[in-house]
Order: sequence, then C-alpha cells, then structure tokens
Amino acid sequence: MTTPYFPEQIYLDTNLLRTLGLGSPNAAFLELKKVANELKRSILIPQVVNLEWSHDHFENVYRSASQTKSNLKTLEISLGMKGGAFKLPEDFATPLNKTLSKHLKDLGIEIVPTPKNISISELVAMAAFKIRPFEEKGEKGFRDTIILYTIFEHMKKTKRKHALFITSDKIFEHDDVLEMIKKQILDITIVKTFEEGVQYIKGVLDDKVKAYLEEKKQKLLRFV
Repeated sequence: MTTPYFPEQIYLDTNLLRTLGLGSPNAAFLELKKVANELKRSILIPQVVNLEWSHDHFENVYRSASQTKSNLKTLEISLGMKGGAFKLPEDFATPLNKTLSKHLKDLGIEIVPTPKNISISELVAMAAFKIRPFEEKGEKGFRDTIILYTIFEHMKKTKRKHALFITSDKIFEHDDVLEMIKKQILDITIVKTFEEGVQYIKGVLDDKVKAYLEEKKQKLLRFV
C-alpha cells in the first residue's frame, strides 16, 4: 500500500475565504494554519480568488453605506432632526484595499498571480464543449478554470507535485476536472472544509509514522 504524500502547498477557494470574514478567524482555520506552520507549508489563494473576495467586500461597503443613509433618514423623520446626509468617501477603495491586504497577511495567506501563459484557445474550446469546470453559466466556469490553471502553473513553477485544495464547490469533483489534474501529472487532493484539510494532513502524518515504525520493525526482524 502506497503511503500518501504530505501536501507541499495548501490552496483555498473563494467559498472558504468568505467564511473567515474580517474579524477573528474561526477555530478550524486556526488549526489548519497551526498545522501548516508546523510543517512549513504555505496557505495560498489564486489571484482570481482574491479579486472575487475583494469585490465581495466592496459590494458590502456600498450596501452598508446605502443602509446607513436610509437609517439616518429614518431618524431625521422620526425625531424631527436635521442632520447632514451620510456620504461614502470617494477614495474609500484605498483604505479598504489596505485593510484586506493586512487581513490576508495576518492570516498568513499568500496570493498566487494569474499565470500569463494560459491558452485562450484552449479555454474557448473548453467553454464551447462545456468541459468542466465550464458549465452552462460560462462566467463561473471561466473563474473556476482560471483557479485550476493558476494552481497547476504555480505548482510547476515552484516544483511541487503534491497539494491540498480546499473548496466546497462540487464542480471540482467532476470527472473532467479530475482528468485535467491527472494529465498535469500532479497530485492534488480536494477536500471541502478546513476541518477535512486538517484531518487529511494528520492522517498522512499518522500513515508516515506507521510506515516508519513498520520499516524499523522489519529491519530489526531481519537481524533476529
């Protein structure tokens, strides 16, 4: 029986990044971060994941500003007050970007740039024939495909063969996606949650320890 390899890199999808918010991270992520630090493994996000996550927060700021205006108007009417209207600063993007960058740094998450050598003709063909991750909704399929290619190229560039990809998106379980990974001659284990990621890594560690002890046992038996 082949002992599984430790993931040399850990990649996160947008759906996992969203669960962290901008406050204190949840216990499951902290456990993953602890294990990753102990094993000197990096936690990474493709650039497209960072852009999507950042867009979420920009949208949230706009919604919050709109709600604040509405709340102030309600107070003015209810209390007969005359206050100044709330106005979102025109340069709010600058402090928001700084906040988001600092948060990722505090979490120990690094951004992997989108590779420049992605074949446009190959993406068009995949979209035309609905080869997963491309689905009927082409935009989402495009995003997921860019995530995969970013992981592929980053692993090759950093000379890594084994990685853990944490995503709750079922499209990455599709046979088309698994075949893509196989063709890249890469070992990418996909799990759905931070908890599953920790369990997988600890499971590999247990298997490595057991394999080591069995090897030592067999060596000793040869001298008996």
